[in-house]
Amino acid sequence: MKTFDKHQIRARMLELEQLSIDEAESETEKLVSGAMIDRSMPHDADGRAQSVISANLAQQIIGQVHAHEQHLQLLESIDFAATDSVDRGALVKLNDRWLVVAVPTPRFEVDGESMLGISCEAPLVKAMVGKRAGEKFCFNGREFNIQQVL
Repeated sequence: MKTFDKHQIRARMLELEQLSIDEAESETEKLVSGAMIDRSMPHDADGRAQSVISANLAQQIIGQVHAHEQHLQLLESIDFAATDSVDRGALVKLNDRWLVVAVPTPRFEVDGESMLGISCEAPLVKAMVGKRAGEKFCFNGREFNIQQVL
C-alpha cells in the first residue's frame, strides 16, 4: 500500500494554481497592450477590430485568473487530513490512477506517481463520495474499483 505526504500534494497543487495565475496575468498584459489604440495615429478598421479581439481575449483570460484564485482559496480551506472514505481532500487510487479530490488540475507528479486534481463537484466524485477502498461503483456505464483512499 502506497502512502504520500498530503501536505506535499497540497503544496504542489497550490504551486500549479499560482503558475496558472502568473501565466494568465502575463498573457493578459500582452493582450491589453495590444488592445490599446494610439489615438494620435490614424487607424483603420482592421486595427480597431484587432484591438477589440485582443480586449475580448484579455477578458476571457481575466476570468481564468479569477477561477484559479478561487481554486487557491479552496485548496487553502480543504482539510487534507488522512481519511478512509472519499470526500474533499481525499487522495483516491481509482482503476490504477491517483485522483486528488479538490480542484481540477493538469497531471502532476509526487514521489514518482502521476496524479490528477479533480473538482469536488465533478460527477465522478459525486458518484464515489463516502465510498471506501475495496468498493466498486458504476459511472457512465463503466465499473470503477476504489483501490485506496488516503
